[in-house]
Amino acid sequence: MSYGGLIPSIPSKIASNTGLYDLDITSDDKFIYTANIISNDITTYSLNLANGLLSLLNLSTPSGLGTSKIKITKNLKFLYTFNFSENTISQFIRDIVTGNLTPLIPFKITLAAVSIRIIISPDSKFIYCLSPVSFNNKIFLYGIDNITGKLTIISTFPLLSGGANEFLISNNGKNLYVLDQSNSTIYQFSINKIDGSITPLSNPYIITTDLYPYNFTISKDDKFLYVINNNNLNNYHSLT
Repeated sequence: MSYGGLIPSIPSKIASNTGLYDLDITSDDKFIYTANIISNDITTYSLNLANGLLSLLNLSTPSGLGTSKIKITKNLKFLYTFNFSENTISQFIRDIVTGNLTPLIPFKITLAAVSIRIIISPDSKFIYCLSPVSFNNKIFLYGIDNITGKLTIISTFPLLSGGANEFLISNNGKNLYVLDQSNSTIYQFSINKIDGSITPLSNPYIITTDLYPYNFTISKDDKFLYVINNNNLNNYHSLT
């Protein structure tokens, strides 16, 4: 009988490189990749679906200086890392069977402005980059070439005020939400699935949270959004 509790696997640890900072799992649950911010690389693991144990496949695939975020497209074809110290994205094509990564040419692109977060649309067509007020206070939209995986900048969307620290896309790909820690607010956008553009919602565009929201997540059915702050967990429900 399952009750959702957690116990350590045996073994409960596996080797990695230096400075694990982020990780992502493929949509088929077969591989996990970690972004290592000190060793500036990616570590690749295979995942045993029967027992959940990991096997080390590749300790180090070079990525970029300050590799802090890692994202895999849902179609399993491409992997990208955000390298904070040099403000670049490294581009890889994935071998769906082996999990091996091959750098694209060009290997890196320099972002239009200093960014802190990247997310990929659920349809694997677009990457959004969040640039906070201290740098640009905008969201930058890049298109993903379905054949090559190469990124091309498409457009820029300004935010009303500063303090943006996190953002996410609903699982159905229809909405984008930006969390603004300094102003204790969430900005809400609709997404055009054809060109990836975002448009502020009008009912309402901004909602207020408790003070100093730090992070948030959304339920798989997109009906509920949860925000954590210093003292509370806020709960919001979808209007659609």
